[in-house]
Amino acid sequence: MPHREIFNDFPDAITIYRGQFVTDGFLNPYANHHNYDPDGNEIGDLSLSWIANKGIWNTYWQKWAYMLYDRKEVEWRFLFTLNDIVNFRFRRRYRIDNQNYICKKLELNITMQGIEAAVATMVSIKS
Repeated sequence: MPHREIFNDFPDAITIYRGQFVTDGFLNPYANHHNYDPDGNEIGDLSLSWIANKGIWNTYWQKWAYMLYDRKEVEWRFLFTLNDIVNFRFRRRYRIDNQNYICKKLELNITMQGIEAAVATMVSIKS
């Protein structure tokens, strides 16, 4: 889609430096918010336009938004060892009953008698 056909409902205030291009017979620096040069040729893999095919929404936000929309929250009880606690990461994916999850919340009690069963609120994600 040439840049002349991309329209946003708001003005773009950020641009990407795209190098130097010949315009009107002179070598000039070129920066824009989309991934096309002045002649309509594709020059990059990212457009700062929100709605373009290679724009911010399709490149970064679409999968995240759909994951939040389609998610299912469940609570699981886990018996953690000390090693499990040290190696636990919220960003890591965990596979339980053939479903991938990320941990949203972890409630863990450690007493003088030992580590009690933890309650984890898990959010389902697509593979």
